[in-house]
Amino acid sequence: MSLMKPPSETLLKLISEWHSEAIASFPGALNRDRTGVMIHGEIGGAAYIRLDGSIELEPWDEDPENPWRSDPNVVYAALVAALKKWPELAELMPDRQPDSEDCLDCGAIGHFNRGLSLLCPSCYGLGWRPQPNPSLKEDKDRSSRH
Repeated sequence: MSLMKPPSETLLKLISEWHSEAIASFPGALNRDRTGVMIHGEIGGAAYIRLDGSIELEPWDEDPENPWRSDPNVVYAALVAALKKWPELAELMPDRQPDSEDCLDCGAIGHFNRGLSLLCPSCYGLGWRPQPNPSLKEDKDRSSRH
């Protein structure tokens, strides 16, 4: 069960356009198996959106403690960061559940402003504490079967 919302047909068409553009002009923006387009990258890794609207995280290193590998909720932070360039991705964001608590670390705003706007590492930029996201485990399980 993934807490991400399913993409609309409109978004799937956009993703397909982004993918085609990356193949033609920016092949470095594709993931390892060329099925996804980078939507966010930083020191720990990169997030890619696949043609089916799912998000794949690829850590840059082999460190098992890298949060991009060990914390499935990092996908929320990657999506929040990606919204600056691709606001259409907002439809994938999870709805806040009634039992979710405000994030006290950032005052429920999702980021800190310390000269730079930094996403809150406690709530992944959501402003509230998300439920555990099993989608990355499902993706890894699916990948290991191929």
